[in-house]
Amino acid sequence: MIEEQTKNTSENGVYSHLMIHYGELSLKCGNRKWFEEKLIKGLRASLRGYNIASVEKLQGRVDVTLVGLYDMEALKYKVSRVFGVAAYAVAVCAGVSLESIEKTVLAGLAGRQIDTYAVRARRVDKKLPYSSFDANIAIGAAIAKKFPGAKVNLDDPQTTVHIDILKDRSYTYIDKFVGAGGLPTGTAGRVACMISGGIDSPVAAWRMMRRGCVVDFIHFHSAPFTDAASIEKVEEIVEKLNEWQCGAGKIVKVPLGNIQRKIVTATHEKYRVILYRRFMMRLAERIAEGLHAEALVTGEALGQVASQTLSNMNTVASAIKMAPLRPLVGMDKQEIVDLAIKIGTYDVSIIPHQDCCQFLEPRHPVTHTTIEELMKVEESLNIEELVKEGLTQIERNDIEVSS
Repeated sequence: MIEEQTKNTSENGVYSHLMIHYGELSLKCGNRKWFEEKLIKGLRASLRGYNIASVEKLQGRVDVTLVGLYDMEALKYKVSRVFGVAAYAVAVCAGVSLESIEKTVLAGLAGRQIDTYAVRARRVDKKLPYSSFDANIAIGAAIAKKFPGAKVNLDDPQTTVHIDILKDRSYTYIDKFVGAGGLPTGTAGRVACMISGGIDSPVAAWRMMRRGCVVDFIHFHSAPFTDAASIEKVEEIVEKLNEWQCGAGKIVKVPLGNIQRKIVTATHEKYRVILYRRFMMRLAERIAEGLHAEALVTGEALGQVASQTLSNMNTVASAIKMAPLRPLVGMDKQEIVDLAIKIGTYDVSIIPHQDCCQFLEPRHPVTHTTIEELMKVEESLNIEELVKEGLTQIERNDIEVSS
């Protein structure tokens, strides 16, 4: 059994071992197994098309064994977009004797320039006849002998050799990469994100994905009164975001222009944006119910624009019963921009476009409102009729929406 599992070649070619480490999942107690299964499901989905020989749960980690040689950069890109992965590495499987580990480590270091190094061995099975410290000393000494000019640096080494020593095998790896972190996709339910073509809402959607939510997308636009640029942008942004949840998110597009024109003719200019957003929330709530989402997500950040003061956010949210989630509420603009760059949506988001809130935008929008004030303003509008009109025009027909 041990001999079979320490092989790195097969009849069909070379084995590549992806060593997947998780962080937050290890804190789960009674339902940890369920979280691990969700993580494995996400890994399998992300690596669809690869020849997976096995996926094995080990102590605090997962070994994904692939058959064949692959483009490592493409492989790393795929794994880096799986939530629940704290860190990952391409590892070599060996036996548990120090001689076997030493041979594997030195083979992995061949051809490298080693100036400073550290060995990080972790012995999981306490019944082995040596400790983690013993392994560090033995393998460190072997590296020093092989690379006479190299120096040990435990604080900031140029090269770090990682060794995970289990009961019947060991895994060694040198290049360890930071994963996406968070919780596996699907562990926290389903939400619907109101997404524009701007910078903020895609980041809000991503932050909810990272907490384990499957995210669907609702985009409001003012076509044909404005051009279709925002729709095209959002479709591209959603495509990029869906890489992080293996294409699980649906997109619903909602024309808002006719409703906006009726709001303009019936109400005072200063209330337009708040009224737009209250109707967007009402429509989004109905659509989210059809998507079986449990909450609505927005890209609001406190104080960023006139509609995002505390009083205005409260007034807007009061139009619905569903829980509104605002994952960016305490972030400043630069933090949001930095995250948009990291997740790959920024370059698309900054392409100029006119979103629905800019259509018929007031010159001086109100910055502070009350719920009672807006309910009074809305008396001049047939709310249910406008909502019903909006729902009949949604550009997706495979979900059930209550009218």
